Amino acid sequence: CIRDRLESTSLCVVGAHLAAHRGDVGGRNANYHSIVERDCFRRGLGWSQKEEGSRSVPSYEKNACRDGFGVLDHDVVLWLGDLNYRFQADVPDERVIELVRRKDYDSLTRLDQLCDAMANNKAFSTHDFREHPLRFAPTYKYATNSDKYDFELPQEEKERRKIRCPAWCDRVLFRADTTIRTVVRSHRSFPVVDTSDHRPVGLELTIQDPSKIPESRIRSFGKKIRRSFGRVFAAIPEDQSPKN
Repeated sequence: CIRDRLESTSLCVVGAHLAAHRGDVGGRNANYHSIVERDCFRRGLGWSQKEEGSRSVPSYEKNACRDGFGVLDHDVVLWLGDLNYRFQADVPDERVIELVRRKDYDSLTRLDQLCDAMANNKAFSTHDFREHPLRFAPTYKYATNSDKYDFELPQEEKERRKIRCPAWCDRVLFRADTTIRTVVRSHRSFPVVDTSDHRPVGLELTIQDPSKIPESRIRSFGKKIRRSFGRVFAAIPEDQSPKN
């Protein structure tokens, strides 16, 4: 996690890798709640005092952070990473592959474990996190250095590797205080970054009122983000990089 303040707006970015394997959706939900309830920024590390008039609210009662700040003690929170949510375990791989081939993302969304968890208040939506609609192909599981999924490989190659069903493992969610207006400008994957069996996802989010945030502060926070996720950004051609 990293945090900063842009003028009167406090911002936290959480990068997380949640429990793996298709059947462990309960473990992923539990990982989420554990981070929300236990992760803490201690006072004295960077800016630490809540300033007068901050929109930040006190930590939820379960949050173990008593002398600092929890993830939810920020006006805007971005949560991203390999969250490992798959399609429901009782859905045959053949059905998922058929929908992927047809680019039927609406049907795939209805089968997605994270969408189900949010719809039933099991994770993320419990603390008002939102996700922009998924309008791109599942970001896992590709053959590395290739634009093909595992299931698209020649049979002889399939026999030499463990084939996984495609999934939207890689996600970006956000939450904002009710006084802040957010606008999603772009939500997409970057298939050109093919050095992994995952494809990265980017979200371009405008936070109003950006005119009140000095350009120097935006650049400073951008540098922190790039230090944390620089390897991904470095692999994206300039004309496909997020603009903000």
